[in-house]
Amino acid sequence: MSSKIEIIAITDHDSLAGFFEAENIIKKNNLDILLLPGCEVSSRDGHILAYNITKEIRKGMSAARTIDEIHAQNGIAVAAHPFNQNSLGEKIYDLSLDALEGLNATTSLSALIKAFLAAKYLRIPNLANSDAHQAQEIGRSFMLFPESTTTIEILIETMKSGNFATRFTKTNTLAVIYRHIVENVKLQYLDNIKETSL
Repeated sequence: MSSKIEIIAITDHDSLAGFFEAENIIKKNNLDILLLPGCEVSSRDGHILAYNITKEIRKGMSAARTIDEIHAQNGIAVAAHPFNQNSLGEKIYDLSLDALEGLNATTSLSALIKAFLAAKYLRIPNLANSDAHQAQEIGRSFMLFPESTTTIEILIETMKSGNFATRFTKTNTLAVIYRHIVENVKLQYLDNIKETSL
């Protein structure tokens, strides 16, 4: 796991809320962290990571239209865990993607290999992401950028060019499933408490 985070992207599903919350925390605590805006858009063809966008993108559109909307905001469109469930799969070969999420800490090894080879074939970068849904998972898979990566503009260009290194540690899949179940039970319990207290 990475000992120090200097660049981070919060990619909640179909929402920039996580980005804005993180932005407030970073400003309030004067943290030296470069925060990349982003979210994971649920296109009707599969999930697409949208980096460097300023407005949320409507879910349920085709992958091609979703990518056009991302590019219209000068964002970069990345196929999230392309060979997982709810992913683009073989459609990646027909889309104007900027990169693939080739290293995802929660993805099977066979799917990772397919993504790695696909990115090579398409000649686009392979990004590394934790896909963390709990704090313990942050930093399982990450990217190392040159020291000159000091602004969002430089970061975006560096991501597009593939001028970065990656590090990867596979997450225990059963542990992830267990934590997701526990977290969902907690959220449902808290929602029930809120409803009964109103």
